[in-house]
Amino acid sequence: MSDVIATTAGVMKPVQPMNGKCYSLRELQHYVGGNIETVSLGNKVLVVDEEGKIKNKLPNKIATGWIITSGYNDYICGDAMLIEREHIQ
Repeated sequence: MSDVIATTAGVMKPVQPMNGKCYSLRELQHYVGGNIETVSLGNKVLVVDEEGKIKNKLPNKIATGWIITSGYNDYICGDAMLIEREHIQ
């Protein structure tokens, strides 16, 4: 699986860095709709809006499944990206 964004509507869409190598901070913020927080999931990185819960964004079932499977006991609100570790600086 390449980089994807998982929406709160349950849709997964492929994404890639605009420069073909690494996402800029602005790109990541655009995709998740706010300031970013990252969660390490093995060789992947989950990128979420750090204030998704505070902003009352809708729960993200797909992203929540990713973190539960990785051993976290939490949930994600708002759109989230699952990207290759080398695509983030």
